[in-house]
Amino acid sequence: MKDSKIKADVNLNKKPLAILGEYAGECADANITNKNGLDITRPVWEGVFASEEYNEGIKNGHYIGFLGHPEDPNCMDFEHGCIVMTEGHIDPDGKVQGRFNLVNTPVGQIVKTFIDAGVKFGISVRGAGDIVDNSVDPDTFVFRGFDLVAFPAYPNSIPTFTEIAASTDAAQQKKYQAVCAAVTNNLDSLNKTEVDVLQASFAKQSKEYAALENRKKVLAGEQVEVTPESAAAVVASQKLDAVTALYLEAQRKNKVLQSENVHLRKLMQTIKSAESRKIDSLNRITAAQMKDMDQALADAASRTKKAVLSSQSLSKDLEAVSKRLRSAEDANLKYSQKIEANTQIIQEKDSIISKLQSNLSETVRKVNDAEAKTSNCDAQIERLQRKVEAAQALVDEYQNAYAQIYANALGVGLEHVSVTATTTVSELQQIIKGSSKYTSGSQEAILASSQISEVGTDMDESSLITL
Repeated sequence: MKDSKIKADVNLNKKPLAILGEYAGECADANITNKNGLDITRPVWEGVFASEEYNEGIKNGHYIGFLGHPEDPNCMDFEHGCIVMTEGHIDPDGKVQGRFNLVNTPVGQIVKTFIDAGVKFGISVRGAGDIVDNSVDPDTFVFRGFDLVAFPAYPNSIPTFTEIAASTDAAQQKKYQAVCAAVTNNLDSLNKTEVDVLQASFAKQSKEYAALENRKKVLAGEQVEVTPESAAAVVASQKLDAVTALYLEAQRKNKVLQSENVHLRKLMQTIKSAESRKIDSLNRITAAQMKDMDQALADAASRTKKAVLSSQSLSKDLEAVSKRLRSAEDANLKYSQKIEANTQIIQEKDSIISKLQSNLSETVRKVNDAEAKTSNCDAQIERLQRKVEAAQALVDEYQNAYAQIYANALGVGLEHVSVTATTTVSELQQIIKGSSKYTSGSQEAILASSQISEVGTDMDESSLITL
């Protein structure tokens, strides 16, 4: 009875079977281009395995894989997960190795069923990052784990699956034996769902699988072949299990109550200590605040007294200022009158300045007009000057012609006669007479010349030219 109680207690405290087996093997190859046309090089994997994020993720079991790649590399739908990565590294030859637990989820059971049917799943990396010349950028690559696939990107990425029962690891074997013992000792209390989950953990030829199959038939209401020996053994086992279960239930409840009592005592002590600390803190804070308030009140009273004295002093100063203001108002009145008078004078001066500016503008305009007229007169004077010069030239020509005619008429040489534009007719006659040398002509010619000279003094140029 005692041994059965201990055995049952141990089995009841066992955790439900969570791991169906383990995958281990090659996951990627840093030396080749995968079937997707990408190069995931050694620096990428070395950066992943050396990162703090990876080590923390492995420690906490965060690298959960799925059956097939989800659309989102950061997928968090873990109810569809089936494997959990437990270790990863890259070998010197560039092969990426990993180990994964196949977990007992609905998808994990599906994977296990396919494995039992002979399917060998491959494994493929899941992550995201920039692609530079078909090569994954180590600085931007974000690793999110591996997933089970039917056609892996690397041809040799087909890890080996090992069930817990066939594992050579002693701890794994111990776990499997504990699961077998739990099934045997708690078979009659299992429901259909628990039977289906546990049955997926055993090979069909095992006795545990057969026992679970019989339990499934019992739950379905089917008849199960029972021998007298097995019936007696079942009855005895049921009685023993019932008594053991009652005892263990009472023991469990007692332990739960004791645990709750201890927890409550600790909680009460913790609360008491916390409240005591809070009360002490409140007392210290209150004392400090009261001290600060007393000091603040004293400071306020002192400031109030100073303010009253200052107010009295200010009242006296205000009265003196009021007197000065009244005197200033009288002075300001006089200044205002002066300012008003000055303002009027300034306005008059502004008016005069405005008129002067107007006159100046008019003067400037007239000066501009005069300059314009002067410019026009200069042009006219220049034209008249040209006419005068032309007239003088013409007069010179006439005088020369007249002198020549007069000299010819008197028979006098004209080479020594100087004629200018200012030479008058009388002056020309005198010059010709004074410088003339009479030729050996007849007395009649001289007399005629004398008569012409006399007559010429009374004639104008037109009469002379006509003669």
